[in-house]
Amino acid sequence: MLKERFTNIINPANENIVRGGEKQRLKNIDFLRVIACISIIIFHLFLPHRLGNNNFLDIDLYSSLRLMSRDGLKAVELFFIISGFFFAFKLNTGFSLFEFIKRKVLRFYPVLIFVTILSFFISLTGIIKWDFYSNLFCLFGLNGTSLVYNLKGIQTAQFWYCSDVIWIGGLFFYLLKNFDKKTVNLIIALGIFFSYSFLIHAQGGKIWDIHKLYYFIFHAGLLRAFAGIGIGYFIGEWYNNNCEKIKQTIIKPSGAIIISIIEFMCIFFIVNNLLFHRVHCINKLIFVIVFAVTFVLLLCKKGIISKLLDKDIFVFLGRYTYSIYMMHILILSLATILVWDKHSCWVHVHPVLNLVFTLFSILAAGVLTYHFVEKPAAEYLNKKFPRKEAE
Repeated sequence: MLKERFTNIINPANENIVRGGEKQRLKNIDFLRVIACISIIIFHLFLPHRLGNNNFLDIDLYSSLRLMSRDGLKAVELFFIISGFFFAFKLNTGFSLFEFIKRKVLRFYPVLIFVTILSFFISLTGIIKWDFYSNLFCLFGLNGTSLVYNLKGIQTAQFWYCSDVIWIGGLFFYLLKNFDKKTVNLIIALGIFFSYSFLIHAQGGKIWDIHKLYYFIFHAGLLRAFAGIGIGYFIGEWYNNNCEKIKQTIIKPSGAIIISIIEFMCIFFIVNNLLFHRVHCINKLIFVIVFAVTFVLLLCKKGIISKLLDKDIFVFLGRYTYSIYMMHILILSLATILVWDKHSCWVHVHPVLNLVFTLFSILAAGVLTYHFVEKPAAEYLNKKFPRKEAE
């Protein structure tokens, strides 16, 4: 009886990948999206200049959290892999390149424009700085490329990730639409190898630097985007070609236990090292490898962990990640100027309460932005600019 119950957990009745003409939601992938978003926010929260003029390193809690969160920026690689996967998962080259770019712009830009305008009006009070040309470059999607230098007075610097997703996604789409798929796959594979090799050796084993420019042309952010989206693309290609076979594959309980152990180790590595610890290894590519392996394991859903994470709660939380991600820099800037700098004594007396207040403000701003900007804008724009039929 126990064996039958365990088998039902690890091998439930097969679900079709297509439901009502739409591909089903991969709920446990939203778990990765939530973890990545939290990691990036905590990392930015404890950057030295975000802590204000005081740095608050004399507060043991803040000093510890700053050390623990130093690897949070690596979560961007996870975001790139997720973006690349869904690029391949939903790929339809029957559309034009213009239509592809338009859908990305309609998806990303309403929140970007809102944060830009909101930052401008707040800057009129003198609380924060706002630079017209820097924000203009960002609105044109150039802040993640080698065409800009030293952006200042900008509360949407985090949009570099989205702009690189648009640029690299557009490049992949153009190549796949106009050239033989095998040739394009070879180009992408070589690009992944070149990008990571270049970054690792140019940055002493690291691949995370955002805005460094090498030889006046190789932008670190774009190389990261190409490699991460490329890995996600190949995972998506593999999944599209094998999803039915994966669902029909029956795993023995002993095999499921082994897979579950690997799943736990990978999830523990991600959560522990992005939020609580710093890995002391020279070659940071290990993070990308673990991210990719974890992604594949969650897609297959053959272990207990991947099934436990396949819950609606992560879909619910995942829907807010983009708005929270886009709002968090503005809220952190306001918290630094209005609280951390001006009321440093209060921060010293109530360090935990200060963190709770800051994080709650980021969460509240993101949720409100989702409900009053992102969601209504998406509904309006999808009606105003309906998706065109494939060619």
